[in-house]
Amino acid sequence: MIKINKKITGYKIACNDVEVKPKTMITLNRPETVSGVTYKIKQPLMYEHGIYLTINSIELEGKTIPFELFFNTKNVEIVPYLNLMALTLTTLFRNKIDITHLLVEYNTIHDIRGGYRAKSINGEKPKWFNHIIGEISDVIYNHINGEEVIKVSKFTPCPECGGETTLLDNCLTCLDCGFSKCG
Repeated sequence: MIKINKKITGYKIACNDVEVKPKTMITLNRPETVSGVTYKIKQPLMYEHGIYLTINSIELEGKTIPFELFFNTKNVEIVPYLNLMALTLTTLFRNKIDITHLLVEYNTIHDIRGGYRAKSINGEKPKWFNHIIGEISDVIYNHINGEEVIKVSKFTPCPECGGETTLLDNCLTCLDCGFSKCG
């Protein structure tokens, strides 16, 4: 065992007698105060509890830019995914890396139980989301850019009440009255 008596100021990784130097990244330091916005995301059928997404921003060179994000939910089955997403995106924010492509890719994730329609945070018509991760990425994208990232599929109204319908187990089902073409 080697005892370290001095402050560590750097490191290097040795691998099979070949020296590998870690890549230096310029990371933004967290100021004492940040401004933040919290969004509630409530998936209509698959999860009992809502997800609260907080995006904190800082002022840099006269612009407000996202700096970190956090999730809070009682949906224990998705907490590991949300933690991974929060850590990854916060790291990218703090290193001033554009995350647009990553957010678009998040929208390609599919839930084995099927997707759902939900209203956009900017109050526009409901959109189709393949998975809760896609809805979260839509909220983040809209927060950063104020634009839409997900294409909306055609809306099929319920024949009983005219409400929103979605495919559940490959059966068209109304989110408002519960009408189902499959019985």
